[in-house]
Amino acid sequence: MSSSCPSCRKVRTGAENKKMPARARLARSIARVEAATLPWRPSLPPLHPRAWLARVAPTRRSLAVGLGVLVFAVAGYVIARETSMFAIDRIEVRGGSRQVTRQVDAALASLVGRPLVGLDGSAVLEKVDALPTVVSATYDRDFPHTLRIFVVAERPAAVLRRGPHSWLVSTRGRVMERLASSRGSLVFHLRSGVELLLGNARDVKLKVAVAERVLAILPSGSTYLDVSIPGRPVSGYGSPLSFAPQSSSRG
Repeated sequence: MSSSCPSCRKVRTGAENKKMPARARLARSIARVEAATLPWRPSLPPLHPRAWLARVAPTRRSLAVGLGVLVFAVAGYVIARETSMFAIDRIEVRGGSRQVTRQVDAALASLVGRPLVGLDGSAVLEKVDALPTVVSATYDRDFPHTLRIFVVAERPAAVLRRGPHSWLVSTRGRVMERLASSRGSLVFHLRSGVELLLGNARDVKLKVAVAERVLAILPSGSTYLDVSIPGRPVSGYGSPLSFAPQSSSRG
């Protein structure tokens, strides 16, 4: 006679589990877990091309505003380029001696009056790099009217002589300039802007040694140093050709 009461079924199930092997009970438990796990499938919202296009496409108002900004920017660029609003009236050179500064100013003199906007920077640097006293250069536009040039100047290393002529040669073997004779003297233009007069070709090593000592104590603002007479070096302001020395240093 079969019994349908719940307590009887529980007792019967417990008795069956005791009789069932451990492996069978484990497999049965795993099957229940797997059966209880439901696969998850994400549902995508329906895609309507017209609605999507309406959401991402710009409105007529935004198109009009963007077009107005573009027209305003183009008009401003044309005005700045074609008028004297940002015309160059000053070329500032940094990194070189006074002589190098004069050479750069002369090479870029044609740029004065031209606008900074639309400036051909590569052409500017080509003109400066072509100078025999310049190794390399960079530039910066300082609005509204200044063009700033930064130069790396050549460093003199030797004097090349051929007959009565002399040339100053840089450390890279580049001829920087032809040396002028001032009252029969050799004249060197130092990077600091000071003109060094050695006089004739006699006792050059002694004169250079004296000049090295005097340059270390040279009065501020001096523009030339004359060591043609090593025992009486003279420094001063202005040009040594047209002005008498205003101060002197003895070594």
